[in-house]
Amino acid sequence: MLMQFENPFVDKQRDICLWEDGNSQLVAIAGLMILELGEDIAGILWFRVAPQTQNNLETQILEWGEKRMGEVGRERNVKIKLLSGGHSDNVERIALLALLHECCDRNFSPERS
Repeated sequence: MLMQFENPFVDKQRDICLWEDGNSQLVAIAGLMILELGEDIAGILWFRVAPQTQNNLETQILEWGEKRMGEVGRERNVKIKLLSGGHSDNVERIALLALLHECCDRNFSPERS
């Protein structure tokens, strides 16, 4: 995960986000690697949430990723995709991503606000 900070496709100011609990303890980190794929742009969202965290941070992280990719799409006037995944042993994350994929359109285009 630390290698993501040195990736040239990561804007350290805008493509990395931290979440803290009420005691200023780090409980989650997320980042986007934004890659050009032909005429489109894909944001690969990676994140880690502390196991003891109980407040649906995964949903907040996905919303942050969507918002950031929406900004990228508008700035560059291109269609974008938000991609994320999980290891096969992370059943909860896979279920969350599957649920969000089924109920919501997670692709953006420049004309959307």
